[in-house]
Amino acid sequence: HNMPTQDDIELSRFAPFQRNDEPLNFSDLIKIFFGFLFLLPFRIYSFFSITISYLIFAQTITFFSNLFHIKPPHHLLKKLGTKLSRLVLFIFGFYKIDIVDKPPYSPRSNVIIVSNHVSYLDVILFMSEEMPSFISKGYVKKLPVIREMAEHLGCLFVETKAENLEKNTSTVTEILSLSNQKQNPSSYRRLVVFPEATTTNGDYLIHFRTGAFVPALPVLPVIIKYKFSRFNPSWETIPLWYHLLRLLTSFVNKAEMHYLPFYFPSQEETENPALFAQNVKKEMTKASGLLSTEHTHEDKSAYHRLIIQGRLDWHPSPKNKKDA
Repeated sequence: HNMPTQDDIELSRFAPFQRNDEPLNFSDLIKIFFGFLFLLPFRIYSFFSITISYLIFAQTITFFSNLFHIKPPHHLLKKLGTKLSRLVLFIFGFYKIDIVDKPPYSPRSNVIIVSNHVSYLDVILFMSEEMPSFISKGYVKKLPVIREMAEHLGCLFVETKAENLEKNTSTVTEILSLSNQKQNPSSYRRLVVFPEATTTNGDYLIHFRTGAFVPALPVLPVIIKYKFSRFNPSWETIPLWYHLLRLLTSFVNKAEMHYLPFYFPSQEETENPALFAQNVKKEMTKASGLLSTEHTHEDKSAYHRLIIQGRLDWHPSPKNKKDA
């Protein structure tokens, strides 16, 4: 039996953030080559064309509605947004998305959707279902086009630094308190929160932050899984350019959204957000078969620092497939 090396020990610390797909082989390179020629340009052009056209249309409709003091057609904009989001996913190779046990939509405002977080694609998946609002990291405000879409969706921007967490929690509570007031159901957007606050490789559920659970509202848990054989669409560690190259040159991609039953907090959970978060995570772990750990966003940041220092490698390797 070989003693574990220092690299093995380092890798075992960061299992949820390691690539769990296959290293590149010759067949992959051939597919990337043809995908680069025939798929990637069309997919990039389509994404920006669809997104920008929708934003221009939505802002124009809203402007004239306000100008003539009429109610903006929110229902129409949401329906159009879901259709176009599904079209974007189809163009990206997600020809079939399995939606499991989704409950009938209700415009009730006192429900928060909580989901595991695997990729930026998670956001488009939810947009293709109902065009909700999201809790977004502050840096999203610096991204052209994406920023405008986030603002259109009414996203709440928060910081991930530890010193800002108290401020974030109070902001979430305030926003949800406002959303509980009576309003036009057609304009209401449910809130989606990724309580892990970062992405994993799709095999794990890591530590849940409590922000989404502080208001003590019922939650609708959702599990997202990406099915793959060679390239995993998860975006946890690999550079964005490489992820986009592999994603946009893949001929077929597959995803599943599994809705769990509504979770209503007990009196004890209402008074203890950490317990509420922990119990919801247990239900999601039991229903999904994912591995539950207490890794955090800070662990992922430490992993990234080791990669930048050259001490670890983000590329898929047999070592990354060891049980941690």
